[in-house]
Amino acid sequence: MKIKRILTLSVALLAMSGLTACDTTTETSSSSSTSQTNTSVSSSANQDTSATKAQLVQAWIDFTYSKQGLAIISQNGGILPSNALTQATSFNANDYAWFKADNSSLTINIAGSTSVEKITDALAETFTSYFSSGKSCKFDTTHQTGSGTAVAGVEDGSADVGYLSRELDSDELTTVTQIGANHSHFAIDAVVPIVNSSNQLANITTEELARIYAGEHYYQEGQALANKEPITNWSSLSSSKLTTDIKVYSRDATSGTRECFTEKIGIKDAKGDGKDSDGYSYIVEGYSTAASNGNMLSDIASDANGIGYASLDSLQSATGVKGLSVNGIEPTTANVLSGDYELQRYFNVVAKATFPAVASLFNN
Repeated sequence: MKIKRILTLSVALLAMSGLTACDTTTETSSSSSTSQTNTSVSSSANQDTSATKAQLVQAWIDFTYSKQGLAIISQNGGILPSNALTQATSFNANDYAWFKADNSSLTINIAGSTSVEKITDALAETFTSYFSSGKSCKFDTTHQTGSGTAVAGVEDGSADVGYLSRELDSDELTTVTQIGANHSHFAIDAVVPIVNSSNQLANITTEELARIYAGEHYYQEGQALANKEPITNWSSLSSSKLTTDIKVYSRDATSGTRECFTEKIGIKDAKGDGKDSDGYSYIVEGYSTAASNGNMLSDIASDANGIGYASLDSLQSATGVKGLSVNGIEPTTANVLSGDYELQRYFNVVAKATFPAVASLFNN
């Protein structure tokens, strides 16, 4: 009888002990779930918990610089340093338990350059496929209208991620630091002067471009050069086989593509619509404004006398237009990576997130 009582008591104590251990495990898991931030999660307690906006943005940046993300960027026109893909790590959606939860109420807001729209659309398509069916977050690109909206959008909260097709200026760099955000290059691109496909011109020099796009004075490094007359008629470029007036098309003053183009052809001040101290416009007066790469392509395709410029990748599927060599160098991926083609720029991304180490490969 005594032995039986001892056994009964032992079983009871073990049962109590097991219950206590189970309660402790549950409590610890719950605490871990509460403190989880932007990092990968594995606790089963998080399986039914949707992501926070910060977690979504962090995962988006992680994905952008992963092998999968960089491959998508490369397939959609972004030019990568040769060692970027080899040093990037694979993106594993299983590291983020909330991909299995319902995140359909969350939206990642994108602002910035239209030149990267093809890339961001392709990235978003794959990113959303990692979520369980019907539970994916959404993307809002209504503020993706020009590089000038990128940092401003992240600052005022209208955007979670901003993209620029140019470098950040000094004010933007200050803002990024003040709001606790980060930025990095993520691809290389080229800007290509374009004409209507009926135009027989095949090559143009940076000086000729400057004389077409500059105001009444030709500017180089901010200085007006009186001996450089503007080029206003195609007859000045005889290989075009045209004798009509040139119709100049440009992007608006907030465009990163415009800033890259004007800087690379030697008329940096023409990135804006201002005038010099003598009242002369930095950019040719009366130019037609194209709101995006797509608009620029369609405008030139419908104007036999037009000249404009667009992102290199956008020309791959364009009809009715052709890209020009610059200073005798064709705008190809190989010539961009070698540095021989001069009209090139980096794409930048800005977000309140930690950037993977591979991002540093783009900043050499």
